[in-house]
Parts: sequence; structure tokens; C-alpha cells
Amino acid sequence: MSWINMLAVNPISRRRVVLLTSWAMCAGLVAVAIAFGFIPVDVSTLELETESISTTAIIVLVFIICFVFCYGVSMGNAAWMNTDLYPSEVRAIGTMWLACSCWVANIIVSSTFSSMMKILRPAEYLGSM
Repeated sequence: MSWINMLAVNPISRRRVVLLTSWAMCAGLVAVAIAFGFIPVDVSTLELETESISTTAIIVLVFIICFVFCYGVSMGNAAWMNTDLYPSEVRAIGTMWLACSCWVANIIVSSTFSSMMKILRPAEYLGSM
């Protein structure tokens, strides 16, 4: 995906690439949250109630692929290329804070995922994120 980002950033600009794909990422996650609401899940065990692959599951997969593609083209690369924005005196500190904030967000999501899935249904949890 980074080669798509490299091809798009120069003619379009990094800001426009991020803004355009952010809307697509948001729409993809909203569609996934809505589609998750139609997948029959036993809330107490978090297991599927049916064994067959439904149309809803395919919709979830398509929109997750859409989200991952848009993330890989923009946020996955553009966030780490932000060192251009910092003055050279504080470039290392800015990059350090970027990495720390990414890791803290990952820790929060990873540590609350299982407990929140048991409290809320999968669609409600994904929609609250």
C-alpha cells in the first residue's frame, strides 16, 4: 500500500490523501458496525448461532478490506511521515511522542476488547469505538 501512497502524495498532497481516505475509513467502519448487528451472535459465549456463511458476513469482510486498504494508503503511512512537520531541533521528540501515543492507543484497545465484547454486543462495541 505504501507505493500507492507514494504515487498519490506528490500530485495530490498528503493532506488531501488523508482527508479523502479518512471519510472512506469512517464509512467502512460504520458499515461494518451496522452489518455486525445482523450477524446472530450468542452474547454470553460470543459464538455464532449459525454455521453457514451469510451475506452479512461477506458484507463485513468487504468493508473491512475497504477500511484496511484506505488505512494502508493514508493513515498507515502519513502518520509516520509526519517528521517533515517538526523543526529539526524537536524532530526526535515529536516522533517519539507519535510512537508512544500509537502504542498507548493499542494497549487501551487490546486490554478492553474482551471485557467490552462481553458487556456489549459486537455491533454496539464496534460502533462505540
